[in-house]
Amino acid sequence: MAPATARTVRGPDTGKELPMPNNPTPPFDQLEPTSGILVIDGYGIALKVHAGHLVAIDGSGRSRRQRRYPRAAHKLNRVVLIGHSGYVTLEALRWLTDQKIPYIHIDDGELATTSTRLGVHNARLRRAQAYALTHPVGMRIAKGLLHDKIRGQQAVARLIGSADFADEAIERLDAAVSVDQLLVIEASAAVEYWSTWNGIPVRFVSSDKKRVPDHWLSFQGRSSPLGGNKPRSATNPINAILNYLYALLAAETRIACHAVGLDPALGILHSDTPNRDSLAADLMEVVRPQVDAYVLELLAEHRFSKKDFVETRQGGCRLARTLTHQLTPTTRRWSAAVAPVAERISKDLASEPDLRVGPVTTPLTQTNRRNAAGGTTPTRTKTPKLERTCLRCGDTPTKTGIYCRVCAEDSKIDWIPQLSELATRHLAVARASGNDPAHGGEAAAKRGETNRRRQDEIREWE
Repeated sequence: MAPATARTVRGPDTGKELPMPNNPTPPFDQLEPTSGILVIDGYGIALKVHAGHLVAIDGSGRSRRQRRYPRAAHKLNRVVLIGHSGYVTLEALRWLTDQKIPYIHIDDGELATTSTRLGVHNARLRRAQAYALTHPVGMRIAKGLLHDKIRGQQAVARLIGSADFADEAIERLDAAVSVDQLLVIEASAAVEYWSTWNGIPVRFVSSDKKRVPDHWLSFQGRSSPLGGNKPRSATNPINAILNYLYALLAAETRIACHAVGLDPALGILHSDTPNRDSLAADLMEVVRPQVDAYVLELLAEHRFSKKDFVETRQGGCRLARTLTHQLTPTTRRWSAAVAPVAERISKDLASEPDLRVGPVTTPLTQTNRRNAAGGTTPTRTKTPKLERTCLRCGDTPTKTGIYCRVCAEDSKIDWIPQLSELATRHLAVARASGNDPAHGGEAAAKRGETNRRRQDEIREWE
C-alpha cells in the first residue's frame, strides 16, 4: 500500500507550504438501540431504506452516526426521532409499518406525530365511544379515571409530605353529577398536589452549582413565567423532564388507543379540540402520577450537570441529548402502564348492552389469552437507570467509586489538610487527658521491641 501523502496548506505570511494538521473526521459510531428503543436526534437526520435495510443517520456537524437494520433481525420495538432538521422517507414509514414498529417524532419537547399500524377495527366500539358523552357510562368512566389519578397523586405526595387533599377530593368526585364538576375538582386537587412539590431540590455536580441559574436548583411550581405549562415553556429542569416524559407518555397513549380500536380524538373528560387527542389526554391522567414518582426517584438518586440542560435565549429550559438519550427508553414503562387503562375503557363501553359493542379483545396485555390459559402473571418491564456521573465534574466515574479518576486524585489532595488537622486535634485531646498515644502503653512496647530487635541484629553482625 502506498504511503499516505501529507496534506499541506500555504502560510498566510510567507506563502510557503506548511504541513496541515491531521484532524480526521470522527468515525461513525453505531446507533445501538437501548431496550429495543432507537433514538435518532441532531441536525440533518435521516431515516430511509437502502437495499431492504432501514438506515438511520443522526448527529450534527462532523459527529455523525449511522446504522443499517435488516428486516429479519432488527430487534427494534420503537423508533423515536427528536429534532426538526432532516427527512423521513415514505419507504422508511412503510418499512416500520410492515415490521409493526411504532414511530414517534418529538420536536422541542412536544409530541409532533406518531405512526403505527391500526390494531382492532371495530366501528361499534368507536360509535359507543362517541355516545359516551351523553350516556351514563361516560360519567362512570370519567370518575374512574380521575379517581385513579388522584389516588396516584396521593401516593406520590406521601413520599414528599402531606397528602390530605386526596381524601376530600375523592369524596367530592363521588358526589359530582357532571363532567364540569369533575374538572373543577381535578383542578383544585392538582393545585394542592403540586404545592407539595415546592422546594424539591435539583442536585448538580459540585463544579456546576455556581454555573446554573438559581431557579434551576429547586421546583417552584408547574406554571411558567413564559406562559402556561407547555413543554417549550419550562424554565427549570424538573418541569423540562416532566414535560419530556409526558410527551413520551402521550405517544404511547395514542398508540394504545389505536391498538384497542379507540379513537384517540374523541375525549370524555377533555373537550373536543382541533389538533388534540382528547381521549389520549384522558387516559394519560391515570399514568401521570407514575411519571411523577419516577422523576422524584431520579432527583433523589442522580446528580445532574449543566451540559444536561440548555437554556434558550428566552429563558426556557430544555433537555440536551445527553439526557434525552437516557430518558427515552422509559417509553417501554409508560407503554406497559397505559395498556390496561386503554383496554379497561373499551371493556367499560362493551359492558353496556344498549351500546351493542360486543366482546372486545386485549391485544396489549393479552389478558383474555392469559385468563383462558389459567391466569399467568405478565412479566414486569424494567426501567433503565441513568448513567452514574462524577459528583464533582459530571464525567464518567470509576466502576467502584463516585468520582472520575482525575477528581478522585484531586479529592485525596483536598482531604490531606483536613485529615492532618483532625489528627492534630485528636492528639492534643489525648495528651491533655494523660493518654498520649506516642508515649507509654502499646506505643512504648512497640518501641522497646524494635530496639531489642535492632540490638540483636547489631550483635549478630559484629
